[in-house]
Amino acid sequence: MAIRDAQHLLTQEINITSDLMKGIRLNHEYQNLDSCVSQLLHAQNVTDDAIFSQMIAAIIPQTKRLQADENTIKELLSDVATANEVVGCITKALSFIAKL
Repeated sequence: MAIRDAQHLLTQEINITSDLMKGIRLNHEYQNLDSCVSQLLHAQNVTDDAIFSQMIAAIIPQTKRLQADENTIKELLSDVATANEVVGCITKALSFIAKL
């Protein structure tokens, strides 16, 4: 899953940073992505179509938050290539969510 790939890259950045505040902010972004993954996984396991539709309807507005997270991640990561890779993963996830 694209979000998990983004989380993996953020974890690597968290582990190598010596800046405590940067690490905290990166962890916050990681947690935002984790929340989205959890909600998608819960929706995937729902067998009732009406409940699934309600869950997806609740997830779709969160795409704006993910887009904001992309910008924050770009600001936090000094390695442009890694930042672009993380943002690319999030963009893939947004594309997937838009198809639901």
